[in-house]
Amino acid sequence: ESLTTESLSLNSPEVLALYRQELKTWSQQRANVRPYEQIGPFRLLEEPFSLENGLLTQTLKVKRNVVMERYQAMINEMFS
Repeated sequence: ESLTTESLSLNSPEVLALYRQELKTWSQQRANVRPYEQIGPFRLLEEPFSLENGLLTQTLKVKRNVVMERYQAMINEMFS
């Protein structure tokens, strides 16, 4: 079965596997990446963090409590 952009979502297994492979390749090319610096579970978001959606402060820092609240279900799913 061929994959098309219409058949894939950002968090489809195929897309996540591609990103995971790219991250693995990137870290293997850097000899000084420690195990605790490796990226664990992740998801891709359709909407970037911005001032407009309330996920960043005026100084462009992440509003962690707002992000946690908005994405709590996704975070729980990643670490369950």
